[in-house]
Amino acid sequence: MAESFLIRDVFNINNVVKLGQEIKETYPEFDLDTYKSRLLHLLSEATFSERKKAITDCLIELLPSDYLKVIEILLACLPPAYEEESLDSDMDRFIVAPMAEVVARKGLSHFDASMQALYQMTKTFTAEWAIRPFIEKFPQESHNLLMQWAGDPNAHVRRLVSEGTRPYLPWGKKLSITEKDPEWSLSILERLIDDSSKYVVTSVANHLNDLTRKHPGEVLISLNKWKGRIHNHKPIPFFKKALRNLIKAGNTAALELIGFSSNVQVRIDGLSCLPQIKMGEKMEFTFDIHSTADKSQEILIDFIIHFHKSNGSLLPKVFKLTSFTLSSASSKCISKSFSFKPITTRKYYPGPHKLEIMVNGKVMAKKKFTLINP
Repeated sequence: MAESFLIRDVFNINNVVKLGQEIKETYPEFDLDTYKSRLLHLLSEATFSERKKAITDCLIELLPSDYLKVIEILLACLPPAYEEESLDSDMDRFIVAPMAEVVARKGLSHFDASMQALYQMTKTFTAEWAIRPFIEKFPQESHNLLMQWAGDPNAHVRRLVSEGTRPYLPWGKKLSITEKDPEWSLSILERLIDDSSKYVVTSVANHLNDLTRKHPGEVLISLNKWKGRIHNHKPIPFFKKALRNLIKAGNTAALELIGFSSNVQVRIDGLSCLPQIKMGEKMEFTFDIHSTADKSQEILIDFIIHFHKSNGSLLPKVFKLTSFTLSSASSKCISKSFSFKPITTRKYYPGPHKLEIMVNGKVMAKKKFTLINP
């Protein structure tokens, strides 16, 4: 059986040696033997971050002190530009990440040259992590340039405009400018809201979802303003992705954007569950939903469990249940179970709990129960 792939293995003997050889061909003074001796022994145990840092450190040490010459060398060693509008499955392209990190660490005093280098690098992999120090140090200059790049014909460049500026980019440091000033981001994202590439639009949605952590109101205002300008993709799936945290929390303004009215006309009857649930067993609950409207309604139902914590407080968590169209004056019976079997991501404590049923963002029924030791 083949060994399971580990993310650290995107930096492997093949692509590390290949990069060294390509640099040697471009820059004959490069000490390839030292490069290999420093790095190859690390590849058996080092983590993803340790490998990336080690490659970056080694490149900085062994490449010339003239930074502009370094850029020239690195750009000459890039893989071919992507032909598809996606990050393909060629894991060897990850070797571009430490190359871009050299730019991030050594190039802050050369804004124009460094940003142009990252512009070229992102066409071959992604410069979404390396661009962030430049945004932090030069927010206005970066904003001006990114506004231009938002109209670039290359989808990878346009994706960088959104992905590289996300407030909470995975594997990236938090960007303070986008956290403090949502308009800095929103003015850029407005240019990408109707992008023809699904690859770019997915990044825009993820960026907006990041922004909703601290600035939900600003995001909702912007999406309501922009919704009539979306023609190249379906707006509802986009809104669902961009507002997924708010939707899960039952934010009524977010739910309105995806077609679930906060003025829903329904009644919940007969919510029932056992008054005591044993640890490790399932809680079964059921209820009926009745329409009191004279027309069909789009219904989104979530359930909330207020978990008893070790300090005696209750902590609510929202779970998706179902969505459907409810015809006028009709009813539907809903049943669901929730397992209290211990899991690694959540610890359960015996004591009083509460179950709530939420319809289109409004809590419409409640039931208390107690979790007990077996």
